[in-house]
Amino acid sequence: MITMAHTYSSLVTSREPEDSTQADDSVAVNVRYFPSTELDTSMALMSLDDQTQPTPVAGLEGDNNISPPTQGPLAQFTIFDDLPSELRLQIWREAMSPRVLEIMWNRDKGYFSDCRDQIPALMHVCVESRACALEKYIPMIVENECEEPSVDGSDSSDDAPNRPKEPPTLPPLSVYIDPTKDTLYLSMGTWDLSGPYTGMLIDFLRIVDSTVASKLEHLETGFDHTIFVVAPKVSDDLNSPPLLTRFPKMKTLGMAVSDICIATPMYGADLYRHTQTLAPRRPALGVKNLDHSRPFDTYRWCPLTRRIRTTSLSLSSWSSIPTKLARWKVLLMQGGADGTFLDDLDIQVTEIVRGDMING
Repeated sequence: MITMAHTYSSLVTSREPEDSTQADDSVAVNVRYFPSTELDTSMALMSLDDQTQPTPVAGLEGDNNISPPTQGPLAQFTIFDDLPSELRLQIWREAMSPRVLEIMWNRDKGYFSDCRDQIPALMHVCVESRACALEKYIPMIVENECEEPSVDGSDSSDDAPNRPKEPPTLPPLSVYIDPTKDTLYLSMGTWDLSGPYTGMLIDFLRIVDSTVASKLEHLETGFDHTIFVVAPKVSDDLNSPPLLTRFPKMKTLGMAVSDICIATPMYGADLYRHTQTLAPRRPALGVKNLDHSRPFDTYRWCPLTRRIRTTSLSLSSWSSIPTKLARWKVLLMQGGADGTFLDDLDIQVTEIVRGDMING
């Protein structure tokens, strides 16, 4: 199995690096090899003369003292079909590693994801691998019927006369997800979710397929907007339960305080310029759980300087994290969340691990 670790020291070398596009994303890859067959103990009994004599090669004319070529590592494994079916199925299952499915939104696409393997590779290998994959992966289909929020954050219904009578039809978001392993990351792209696009996050959690919602175990949101997921009152309906109660199997709720593809908060006139200086897209490879028992640095995209920005949390911000975590569980309990659900729920402070820039 291949494991990946992310190196952050080379990513940002100062408060504002000279060129964010040159940020180095070092990924260490550790490969576990199968152990080679042990030599027979009788080899130790061979005499020195025997060891120095080359093995004759049958079928060669002339010099029979030519040694055969050394056997190197196999470039292909050609006997996979000959393995017992139980072993083949185990190999297919091991190949289904956890993924981060990042959900974004814009006016041209609606909800979308640029995950490189929206359809897992095992779906295309063979009938057996596809059947094995379908034991874990289920389709997540979300209709793009949400109205676009206004730039100033006001209700989009106020400018109804200025909108087309029939908005363009957008295809639904459609991805495969393993709800027990994959992490659903609601980043909504590089928009500031404390502004008008908070509603898009809330709407997504409301309309996501109930089959996915009932099984999903790992959810990531931005640190500033987690309150909208756990607060009992998420709309004008004062009896609305917390959105998180739609996800009874939830085990981890991550608050992404650090993500080089998400912008620092923008307000007022800067919000428009924010849309013109989006961060270069990089695939989300994983989630790093941060130790919030001590201060730490966070990394965000700064639209004004078009660089990755390093921010050290102030003592007051860092010390308030445990209080926020406890408060959010209280809000969930007040909203009717089950006690067992709250005991099992792990609310984490996280950093999104990114890969190389996506071209195009």
